[in-house]
Amino acid sequence: MVQLVQSRGYDGLDLDLEGFAYTDGRSTWSTTRPAWVAFVTQLGAELHARGKVLYATIPPTYNSDRASNSGYWVYDYAAIAPHVDRVRLMAYDFSVSRAGAIAPYDWVDRLGSYAVTQIPSRKVVLGIPAYGRDWVTGVTGTCPDGASTSRRSLTTAAAWDLAEREGATARWDPVTRERTFTYSEDFQQGEASCTVARVVHFSDASAIAERTQLAQRHQLGGVALW
Repeated sequence: MVQLVQSRGYDGLDLDLEGFAYTDGRSTWSTTRPAWVAFVTQLGAELHARGKVLYATIPPTYNSDRASNSGYWVYDYAAIAPHVDRVRLMAYDFSVSRAGAIAPYDWVDRLGSYAVTQIPSRKVVLGIPAYGRDWVTGVTGTCPDGASTSRRSLTTAAAWDLAEREGATARWDPVTRERTFTYSEDFQQGEASCTVARVVHFSDASAIAERTQLAQRHQLGGVALW
């Protein structure tokens, strides 16, 4: 990895290793946690010795208890802090499998509040979503083959375009501080027909501005758009 940075003339690396959190399983975390710290420590030293930088993009952790309500505690915030130049918090994807906010404001605030107790605030970069998701909330009838009944991801621009095409109003949710709207799709082929109800949640310019102000309030080192 160090050789790659040097040979390509890169400024450094951004570690976005999410398999620990989402693939390996919680039972592995106690073993992975110190190994991750050792890896970051060594890599940071090698890069810094060559005038390069090391960032780490990591999922959210809520407290230091290493309990079921602690978030992804496999990523030891405090231990890696001295060895990285920035830590990018993945303050998004709150709702994935079920319909809901992408990054509800109070949740993002909670992440930022904890992070600065473990990492110098100037090193913390708040990850902000610039996208949305479109979930199915109900199906009436029998859908023909090929009817779209799965979750979709879409950019902020695509979400606005979809709302306009469907004649839907993307209302501002004062609690989550994001946009949301509903619409439906009709499918028919031969004897089969159905209506698919859908709901979209997405982050727009106002949502991004709210989270940028939150980053300023916590005196973070910056924001990163995903």
